[in-house]
Amino acid sequence: MGNAAADLDGIEGAIARPCRELSHVIPALRRGRSILWRTYKILYSLKLEKRVRFCGSALVDLQAFPLKARKEAGRQIRLVQGGEPPDDWKPVNPVGPGTREIRLRENGNAYRILYVATFRDAVYVLHCFQKKTEKIPFADMSLAARRYRDIRNEEHGS
Repeated sequence: MGNAAADLDGIEGAIARPCRELSHVIPALRRGRSILWRTYKILYSLKLEKRVRFCGSALVDLQAFPLKARKEAGRQIRLVQGGEPPDDWKPVNPVGPGTREIRLRENGNAYRILYVATFRDAVYVLHCFQKKTEKIPFADMSLAARRYRDIRNEEHGS
C-alpha cells in the first residue's frame, strides 16, 4: 500500500505544472479512488507530445555517436518533443524554414542534429553527423535540404 501512495504522490507532482487548474480536485480524487481518478490517470498518460521521425539514415547516424553524446541527443530531442527549445541550438534556414541545429560537444568533438519541428505531424530529425570543420559541410547541408523537401511535399500532398 505504501508504493501506491508514493505513486500517487509522484503523479500529483507531475500534474501540478501542466494542470494547475485541476490541482484543487486532486485531493478529493485521491481519497475516493474513483472511476474518475482512474480515467484521469489514463487521459493524463496520453501525452500531447509530437512523435519523432528519423529521415533516411539519421537514426543510424545518431547511433554512431559516442554513448554520452547519444544520451544528450536523446534528452535534447525529448525537450523538442515537448515543445521546448534545446539547450544549445541555432537556426539553419538554408535547409528550410524552421530547421534548427542541436549542437552537442563531447570529448573535444562536435556533433550536430538537424531537425524541424514546425510540421504538425512530428518532429523530423533530418540528419545527424559529427562536425569536423567550422561550417556545416555542403554534402550534409544538401542531404538535410533534400529530406526537408521530401517531408514538405509529403505534408502538402496528404
